[in-house]
Amino acid sequence: MTEPRALQAAYDALVVDFLAPLLDGREVRLGPPIAPGCASYFAQTRSGSVEADHVIFEALHRGASEIARVETLRWPSMGLLAMAAAMYDVLFVTDPQLDRVFARAARTTVREWAEGWLHLVGVPSTRGEALARHVLVERFGSLRRKDVVVKNWAYTYRFFGRHVPANVVALPRLRFVRQEETIRSLDAILVRDGDVELARLELPALVRAIASRSPVTELLGAPSNQAFRFSAASLAVLSDRAIRGAVAGHLLKDEWRAVSVLGTALVDPTLLAQPMLLAIAVQLLLEMHLVCALDGRAHAPSTRDLVDAGAIRYAALLVATFDDDRAVKELSVFDDDHRVLLMRRAEAFRPRVPRQAMAEMQGLLAAALAAEPAFLPS
Repeated sequence: MTEPRALQAAYDALVVDFLAPLLDGREVRLGPPIAPGCASYFAQTRSGSVEADHVIFEALHRGASEIARVETLRWPSMGLLAMAAAMYDVLFVTDPQLDRVFARAARTTVREWAEGWLHLVGVPSTRGEALARHVLVERFGSLRRKDVVVKNWAYTYRFFGRHVPANVVALPRLRFVRQEETIRSLDAILVRDGDVELARLELPALVRAIASRSPVTELLGAPSNQAFRFSAASLAVLSDRAIRGAVAGHLLKDEWRAVSVLGTALVDPTLLAQPMLLAIAVQLLLEMHLVCALDGRAHAPSTRDLVDAGAIRYAALLVATFDDDRAVKELSVFDDDHRVLLMRRAEAFRPRVPRQAMAEMQGLLAAALAAEPAFLPS
């Protein structure tokens, strides 16, 4: 097989056999692992299957549109291809057939290839790209593998992630054939009990690194991540009004858990040192307040709500907004009814906000206003 044919076969294995069925909810198939050296060829080729490309585009566009309005997105793009190739190689590393002594060394090499693909994933440059990456990460996280153990009177066969050949289960009564099926989640595939070599490769950390290349995923997962900090990539996508609104709406499903984390991230020294980026983070929290007010949630928080510094900062930020002359002028973009709703929410918070928190948020708000003339959500 000539090199161009081998490279095209690798591209089709990634796109036709893995990515299209992954996004379409069908069974994925893995061929040989794919080295990041293929990237330059991948950047200028196309799949041999028009149908696969159509399935991928439709699934990405549909999933992205469920999060925020997106008119179109680019497919293929190197960011999505590189993320998919990293996922493909990670799954290859989990193949139980690599348990054989002479195949174990391949695990380390293929893991390094997955990391190599990750280095090729830059920051998403469009709304469509940012949302499509989140769709890809979600679909990957939902992967399941069916492991089948077949026993007869003489032998035990194991087919992990593979189809059972017809001859193995033939004549079931005569040969006393029994089958046991286990459906394993992605987490269970990445770490297998008793497999020290697989554990050493730290695949869960690698999968988290892949997910971190999707800023939307990072933001939506903030409530369950106490270590969350605003990254340059996540702030870049939050500068898109539609994405910011979608993220705010999602985070409000668990408002106080989310703001506990976000309020802590808001005073990260790295963020405070960059007022222009700080202004974007402030926009997100104020967007959450706005959506709450429009939903009629202007009531005072319960005793269990303002119990940590992050949540208190979130409440103090809105109160500080109404106490700042310039911020109040920015509120003129809203109609009277909306401003009244926001004011009621702020006044419901005011008695519960300590003076120290108010002073902290007043200073933070002043820095954000100075960096971004129109920082309030509109």
